Amino acid sequence: ADLQEKLRSLLFWRMVRAVLIEGDNNNLGAIALAGRTWTDDAGAVHPVVVFRSGITPTPEADGSCFRSLLEHADVRHVVNLFDGKIPVADLIAAEGRAATAHGATYVTATDEQGTGYGRWRDALKEHYDDPAQRDQAFRAMARLVREQVLLPGGAPPRGNIHLHCGGGMHRSGLIAGIVEKCVNRAPMDQVLDHYRYHVGWHDDAHPGGFEAGNVTALEDFDCALIDAASAP
Repeated sequence: ADLQEKLRSLLFWRMVRAVLIEGDNNNLGAIALAGRTWTDDAGAVHPVVVFRSGITPTPEADGSCFRSLLEHADVRHVVNLFDGKIPVADLIAAEGRAATAHGATYVTATDEQGTGYGRWRDALKEHYDDPAQRDQAFRAMARLVREQVLLPGGAPPRGNIHLHCGGGMHRSGLIAGIVEKCVNRAPMDQVLDHYRYHVGWHDDAHPGGFEAGNVTALEDFDCALIDAASAP
């Protein structure tokens, strides 16, 4: 029975991987950060744009979404939020190589990589009613936004930023939503419209990947935590 369950799980997540790769649905979005700019080598000033997506197929291939962002959209920092069961280690390694080849920094922002952000997504999904775990998750997300979006490498962005998770829905949706709410001061209706769009929500009868808990987290998140994230 244990072997059957392991095989079932393996087959299921392999099928999810196949859908992501063969579907080539990158779930791409973009957010211009209010009041944030970067300067190119010629002295021209540009707005900082945060691109969001899921894992994109063939990241090293010419014309792929990932490589195109590096080559044509001035992405200079990539934040990989993926922390799940889909077997994509080869794609993540390829992303790192592509980023390095194009002069971009690459961070895998998961607990296993020693970033210290912890499993904030799991805490919100499974333990939201526990104030201590919820607060810890919110503080980790605030620090992630500050360290990987606003001040990657401890300095203002030197180009645009690309963040992604597995499907571009939940982890990416939460971090992108916090950026819109707290950095751009976008109205909550707009933040939630963008969340619904990227999870494929059409209506209550056709919710796509919609999770009400993500909406609650976006509404409850205290933007003051982002400034507090820089405190020792």
